Amino acid sequence: MKNKQLTDLRKKDIIELRKTLQHKRDDLDKIKLDLALGQENDFKKANRFKKDIAQIMTLIKEKEMVELELNKSKTKKGDDE
Repeated sequence: MKNKQLTDLRKKDIIELRKTLQHKRDDLDKIKLDLALGQENDFKKANRFKKDIAQIMTLIKEKEMVELELNKSKTKKGDDE
């Protein structure tokens, strides 16, 4: 995944990232099928999709952790008052 694509993904929220993740997984399944049927000869293409999926999953996890920390800090402020 190119840096510009990764930067664009960082701007998306978790819901949009999950949709993108599902599309990438569907594309990977199609590529695997095409490889098995001999319709696709580019074996590296599947590896690139796997890497993209891992990067998107990492972004989702990072955003979830940030949200969790924000919720914890809001809860603590509410308890202190």
